[in-house]
Amino acid sequence: MARSGATTPSRRDCFAALTRCKACKKGNRAMSYAGVDIGTNGCKITVISTDGEILHHDARSYTVAIQGDRAELDPHAVWEAFCDLMRQATSQTPHDPITAIAFSILGEAVTPVDRQGQALDQTLISMDYRGKKHSDLIADTLGKAAIYRQTGQPCHPMYPLSKLLWWQEHAPDVFAQTWKFLCWEDFLILKLCGTPVMSHSLASRTLCFDIRERAWSASILDAFGLEDDRLASLVPSGTPVGEVSASMCETLGLPAKTIVVAGGWDQACAALGAGIIAEHLFLESLGTTICVGMCSEQPLLSDALLQGGYQTTCFVKEGSYFLNGGTLNGGILLKWFKEQVKHDLDEKLTAEGRDFYAQIIESLDQHPSDLYFIPHFAGAGTPDFHADSAGGFLNLRYEHTDRDMLQAVIEALCFEVRKNLDFLGQQLAREFAEVRLVGGGSRSPYIGRLTATILQKGITAFDFYDVASFGAALLAFAGVQGWPQTLMVLEAFEQQGRTYAADDIDFDPKYRNYLLLSEELRTLLLNIAQD
Repeated sequence: MARSGATTPSRRDCFAALTRCKACKKGNRAMSYAGVDIGTNGCKITVISTDGEILHHDARSYTVAIQGDRAELDPHAVWEAFCDLMRQATSQTPHDPITAIAFSILGEAVTPVDRQGQALDQTLISMDYRGKKHSDLIADTLGKAAIYRQTGQPCHPMYPLSKLLWWQEHAPDVFAQTWKFLCWEDFLILKLCGTPVMSHSLASRTLCFDIRERAWSASILDAFGLEDDRLASLVPSGTPVGEVSASMCETLGLPAKTIVVAGGWDQACAALGAGIIAEHLFLESLGTTICVGMCSEQPLLSDALLQGGYQTTCFVKEGSYFLNGGTLNGGILLKWFKEQVKHDLDEKLTAEGRDFYAQIIESLDQHPSDLYFIPHFAGAGTPDFHADSAGGFLNLRYEHTDRDMLQAVIEALCFEVRKNLDFLGQQLAREFAEVRLVGGGSRSPYIGRLTATILQKGITAFDFYDVASFGAALLAFAGVQGWPQTLMVLEAFEQQGRTYAADDIDFDPKYRNYLLLSEELRTLLLNIAQD
């Protein structure tokens, strides 16, 4: 039976620390706030001042091990990368000592931990599908619609719940020895403060969290013989949860009694960092994948959204929700094109100290090409969720060049975003006034202009593209200074954005053909699979 053992920790020590921080402020002592993003391939840190100035930004990498349906991170490698990142940050900000830390965390990654805080196995990340059978069991036992209404998530093997059931069946010794199953936010807070605490935002990505009640779901856990005291305590994002221990402060070079503040899921932190705090704003995060999203005052859980594959989580701004969708086919396709089609040119430009993307993409045509590209290399994303779809070029002729092919790839990525924008606008009867473009793709003026034209929306992009760690830094700031002051800092950051207006170029005919070709290709692939 699920128990209520996972409770919100005491705030007495945090209140005392906050009082000391405010006293420091009155004494004009400089302070700074750190946001750390733990991602799939590495971790990043952004340190901001009380005025919101970015004082320091840095990154470290580590390796994902992928074999078949398994995808793992080494917890020790992640921890060492984090420690190295923190030590460098503290050494670079001696005149603005870090007062508070919050985390932006990759979703769905879970690690079994013993009572000493040591990992008992590897971290299983979202791409680890070894629990596919258990995901099917979850859906059959509880029903996909019932799970969606409670958790906001469509049933899928990427979520930690199916991974816990896999350990229970296939690694019973690990399961029995595990004190807590932790995501990386609560794992880091355990190591820093001694108690594992997770934000509502990140807990929303486990498939066993009730997003309305903002608590672990007793009905879901009970159905599989799990107990919530083997999970972390829960608090809203932006809540101070403890002080870094004296020994860890010494190890990392942090000031004594540095505060840790609850952060959130990385895509929600990125949305905050991009200023997605009003319902008329739309997020496009163009990195390896494409994530689209929007905030809402109410959870959005219709059957149409479930069928489309959309997910709703508790937002990092307490009291609101974050709806997200997207596709696994994002900037990774530009990397594929560079490596598979233009490998020689990439090597030449690299040897000359020039960037492939800056040299090639920025000189592409802004008008629609007659070449089509279907980007579903990893299946189709929202709102036409089909895992078995595939991709390819269509209408390819001898006269087409590699530049035409690259332009078709970028156009297709914009079309995928427009599909989501149109679908959500229609389903929610909502008009989006502006799109915030973040991630590595936001650095390209060509992509910014083309996105504005294809979406027929104003686009705002930011020179500082790592908005996930920046959003986490804002949450650290909010934990000490409060939300009103935090929103003022965010507003100042937004003023630094670059804006792109839609050109008077008609992409509608090509977009309609793209939708038809996508559907026809999917039908053809189904026929091929049946032969």
